[in-house]
Amino acid sequence: MSAPCQSACSPWAKIADVTRLRPSASPDAPLEDLLTVATDLLYEATGGRWPGSCEDTVRPCGRSETGSPVWHGTVLDVPGWTWRRSWGVCNCNQHPGDCGCPTLSQVTLGGEPLTSIVEVLIDGQVIPPAWYTVHDNRWLVGLRKDDGTLLRFGCCQDLSKPTTEVDTWQVTFTYGTLPPSDGVLACVDLALELAKGSAGGDCALPPRVTSMIRQGVQVALIDPLAIVASGGFGVYSVDLFVGRYPKQRPATIHVPGRPRVVRDTGP
Repeated sequence: MSAPCQSACSPWAKIADVTRLRPSASPDAPLEDLLTVATDLLYEATGGRWPGSCEDTVRPCGRSETGSPVWHGTVLDVPGWTWRRSWGVCNCNQHPGDCGCPTLSQVTLGGEPLTSIVEVLIDGQVIPPAWYTVHDNRWLVGLRKDDGTLLRFGCCQDLSKPTTEVDTWQVTFTYGTLPPSDGVLACVDLALELAKGSAGGDCALPPRVTSMIRQGVQVALIDPLAIVASGGFGVYSVDLFVGRYPKQRPATIHVPGRPRVVRDTGP
C-alpha cells in the first residue's frame, strides 16, 4: 500500500500556458516535470489552497463507538476511532436545520469542493446520474428514481465484500480547485527559473552572488538564501502571488441565524 500523497493532485499550469504567458521563453530543460515541481512548491507555500483537479473513490459508511450508527454531515472525532477524511462520511438524512421537504438522503465524500460525480455504484449496479445531484459543491444528494421513490444511500455496508456484491456501495468523484490566473503565471515563471537553474551555463548566476559588474555597471543582488529564509522565491511574480495568499489563512466568522439555502451544483 502506497503512502498518501501530500502534494497537489495536478499541475497548476501546462505547456500551453507557458506558450501563452511567456511566448518568448526558450527553456533549456523539459518543463513538464518542472511545472509539477513548481506546483508543489507553490501549493505548500500557500497553505494547500489549490490542489488542482483530484479524483478519489470512497466507500461511505457510518461509524460509532457502540455499533449503533451515528449520522452527521461532517467528520466526527469519536474517542477510540481513527477516521480518515478521505474514507467519506455518511449521513442517512439531513441533519436538523437543513432545508428541503421531503428529506433527502445525502453524504459527504471527504473531498471538497466536489466538481463532478464520475460514478455511483450500489449493490454492484451503476446508478443513473439522473437519480442524484450535488448540493453546495459538497453534498451528494439522492433524487427520485424512475419509479418515483427517493434514492437512499445506505448508512451501513459490508466492507468485507467487493463492491460488485450486495450490501455495498462506492462513489468515484472529482474535487478540488484550480489557482487564480496569477497563480498560473507564478507556476510558469517558477518552472522557467527552475529550468535555468538545472541547465546552468553562462547566464546562470552563482548561487550566492551579492554583487557583480557587467559592461561597467555594478549591480547589488540579494542573497538568494536570505530570500528563501523570509518565505520568498526571488521571482517577482511568484513572490507577489505568495504574498497575496500566505500559508496562514485569516480567521473567518460564522454568523448564527443566517438564512439556509441550497445550491444545486450538478452531478
